[in-house]
Amino acid sequence: MNKNRNLKEQVLESTLKFQFENQDYESAREHPTYYRALNREPRTTHPFNIYTDILRQPELVRLALDELGEPVLEMAAEMNHRSIRRVLFSGVGCSYHVGAAAAHAFWRLAGIPAEYVQSAEALAAGQVFDLDGTLVVGLSASGNTLETVQHLQAARAAGAYTLACVNLDQTRLTDAAHASLVAPGGYGLVWDYPTRLAIVTLLALEFGRNRGRGQADLDTVQVELKKLPEIMEAVLARSDQRCMQFGRELSTAQAVLLPTTGGQMPNAWEIALRFEEMAHI
Repeated sequence: MNKNRNLKEQVLESTLKFQFENQDYESAREHPTYYRALNREPRTTHPFNIYTDILRQPELVRLALDELGEPVLEMAAEMNHRSIRRVLFSGVGCSYHVGAAAAHAFWRLAGIPAEYVQSAEALAAGQVFDLDGTLVVGLSASGNTLETVQHLQAARAAGAYTLACVNLDQTRLTDAAHASLVAPGGYGLVWDYPTRLAIVTLLALEFGRNRGRGQADLDTVQVELKKLPEIMEAVLARSDQRCMQFGRELSTAQAVLLPTTGGQMPNAWEIALRFEEMAHI
């Protein structure tokens, strides 16, 4: 090895040799390395790539609900067969937010205890969980988040039934789990949050149906869930100009405060994350 090579040269070489097929990279930035991996040119003026991705969210949520209906039914039946009494969601970053929102869905729709934990915290802090009759759901857009893979492996070794909820198939997380649900999307883009949340919400609904929860209430939720892509399209259409106006008004802001509670808390975390990534505040 040439010891005179500086770090910048090594990083550049690593970037040029990047193999996207390895599926080990995720980000949500407008930087060349990211879009080079996706064969997309970075945009430095509106409409940004991320703007286009935001507008595609309804399309991919619709695709998720259409394509994963049968796999979700099979998973709900397997959970019923295994007498699952509790669900634990494990993830990092955006995936942790998905898990928190999904736990609320399981409380309401399936009527069973559900918790969420940061994968790294579960590993490093030695948190003790009763895994008897527990489904542990590993959440990762790329399917390769190291801490989540390791937590799912540990939970499976301890006797839990495990599920990988990802946006890319044939990854370390899907290999580690008993079963997997692969939502459309992937690559760490903004649609990875709503597509996976739609799927785990549908799973909570179907498992609640298997457990004999109120049929009329669940039917109502299912109808609303099917309408979700249409509602998202309408919200995005009417919010576009308002968001541009707010963006101009907030251009000198130093911070954004998002007061909320309950089931909206995970959404607030996700909004805060996007402000940090895109607006750097």
